Amino acid sequence: MIPSVEEFKKHMERLRIRRTDNIICYDNVGIFSSPRVAWTMELFGAERVRVLNGGFKKWLKDGRPTESGPEKID
Repeated sequence: MIPSVEEFKKHMERLRIRRTDNIICYDNVGIFSSPRVAWTMELFGAERVRVLNGGFKKWLKDGRPTESGPEKID
C-alpha cells in the first residue's frame, strides 16, 4: 500500500530527507524491499533515488567504506 501524501511527508520531515537529496535504498538481505522503497520515493517526487546493487552485505563484502554513529549535520 502507498501512504497518504500527509503521512509520507511527515516521515520524510522527521528523517530530514528532502526530494532533492541523493537517496540510496538498500537491504540487508540483497535486494528485497529496497526497489519498492525507491519506487515509493520517486512516486512522491524524489529526484535522485538509487538502489544499492546487491544490498549492504555485498557492499561490505566488496570492502567499501561505511560510517556509523549520529549523522553530522553542517
